[in-house]
Amino acid sequence: MFFRKIGKFLRGKATPFQILSATVLGALLGSLPGFGQGPLLLVLLLFLLIVLNANLFLAALTLLFVKLVTLLLLPVYFKVGVYLLEGPLNGPVAALVNAPVTAWFGLETYVMLPSLLGGGALGIIIGVLISRALGSFRTKMASLETGSERYQAYTSKVWVKALAWIFVGGLKGKKSWAELGGKRRGLPVRPLGIVFILSLGVLVYIGLQFLDETIITSYTRDALESVNGATVDIDGVAIEAAQNRIVLSGLAMADPEALQTNRFAAKEIVTDISGMNLLAKKMVIDSIRVIEPESGTERRLRGRLTGPATEEPEPVEEPDEEPEEEIVSLEDYLGQAQKWRERLAMAKRVYDRIAPHLKKDEEEAPEEDRPGWRERLEARAEEAGYGALKSDSLIRGTPRLWIRDLMAENLEVGGDDRRFSISGSNLASQPALLEESGHLEILSEDDTMEVGLELPSSENPSRSVIEIRYSDLAVSELEEETGRDLPMEGGRIDIAGKGTIDGGILELPLTVTLRETTLKAFGSSLPLDELPLQVRIYGPLDSPLLSIPKDALEEAVKSGGKKKVEDLIKDKAGDSLKDIFPFGG
Repeated sequence: MFFRKIGKFLRGKATPFQILSATVLGALLGSLPGFGQGPLLLVLLLFLLIVLNANLFLAALTLLFVKLVTLLLLPVYFKVGVYLLEGPLNGPVAALVNAPVTAWFGLETYVMLPSLLGGGALGIIIGVLISRALGSFRTKMASLETGSERYQAYTSKVWVKALAWIFVGGLKGKKSWAELGGKRRGLPVRPLGIVFILSLGVLVYIGLQFLDETIITSYTRDALESVNGATVDIDGVAIEAAQNRIVLSGLAMADPEALQTNRFAAKEIVTDISGMNLLAKKMVIDSIRVIEPESGTERRLRGRLTGPATEEPEPVEEPDEEPEEEIVSLEDYLGQAQKWRERLAMAKRVYDRIAPHLKKDEEEAPEEDRPGWRERLEARAEEAGYGALKSDSLIRGTPRLWIRDLMAENLEVGGDDRRFSISGSNLASQPALLEESGHLEILSEDDTMEVGLELPSSENPSRSVIEIRYSDLAVSELEEETGRDLPMEGGRIDIAGKGTIDGGILELPLTVTLRETTLKAFGSSLPLDELPLQVRIYGPLDSPLLSIPKDALEEAVKSGGKKKVEDLIKDKAGDSLKDIFPFGG
């Protein structure tokens, strides 16, 4: 019973050291924002709690109390952490974050350091107060025990002794209150604790010698499911230590937003590792080869969610005033809007992982009312959780993960008859640490579609360059994709453009060129050999807008030299562009 534990503590042999060590270690454990942020720090604190002769009951009470306080103060700890880690303590903490062993303490998490400092201070205060209160209590009880006949008469009654034994385990232990109140020196360490730790170390070492593929596969599956948010199937994971190679076979990751399809699947993924410093939490991968990759294909068994469902992006509000351009949501304009919404959300998640993009220079905001870096960071913390955000500025030297070469050929995409190849170089968890920019390229096997992405580097830590080429697209294919009749008949379309993704915001001007088509507008059929049209895709990566100037068609016709069409457009200048040309929405 809880009260018996308290009675045992009051009558026990706890010394000031045992009390203080219990409250400090319990408070530090309770101040950890999560079990995954600082795994080695968690293990170290648990080992100290077992080895040091700390009072375990008091440590547990302190842990629960400080954990509650920590949860309440997380928003405050976050603000303090941003100030400290991006300000006066950036250098010292960075040294610990990149050093062996302490790299696993999770100090790059914004709330970790303030939480540990606050929890540690609270643990010291609690320990001092309890130690003094316990000493005063034992002294008072000793004086009553020897100097109060009334107390002695009262405590000698059978029913008082019975109640005391039931609820608190008795009025006192084998020693008198005077003996308990005297100065005591206990062992600073717990002998059984040392034996336990040594035994555990031996068992872990023996277990590693017999670590088989099943255990590794299970651990890898659980780790990927926590990241993916849905079922992950793996046939096996083999570690070829002699070749510094890891081979993952039979991978199938369910899409959390479409559990009957795979977000990604592959027959085999071969990873060659050239450099590994596990103590410093860094890994360099020479190459990754993906064999028979798939995306958007149907699963054999429906997956299940293993994390919270992803929320749909909030729609971007369109201006109330009549703009000088037609604006429409890209995903709503295209047919199969839900499919495109999923594609854009996936692109945003991938980009956020490979290209952290929050700027620290608030003066770079293009608009006066645009929220600054700290405000955007706090908004992300409220959405993802205060204990989840980390400071990439503390990672120095080399990235935590660096993939020098990536190749996935013959990629099958659900709903598309073509096959694609994906190649990448210099892909890193902290791309700004690399002198050379990372590159990612997607190319269709028939060479009609190409998407290139130049990732951030030390010169442009938040800016990516994107280049798109889509050639020889039949008008009939575009009609099928948009799900609407287009005012064109026959012909082909070429799409090309080069833009940027800066701070997670897309800015992509495109040239859409119609070739050998017939334009049906204003009740006329106008044959065109070539007609270039300028459009623009911009806004958040997961919910971009499509816009085209109202005079874009007129300008396009001018460049194409079609005087007849130019005069016709001038006569119809008041008509809405979206009723004339499909790319206006």
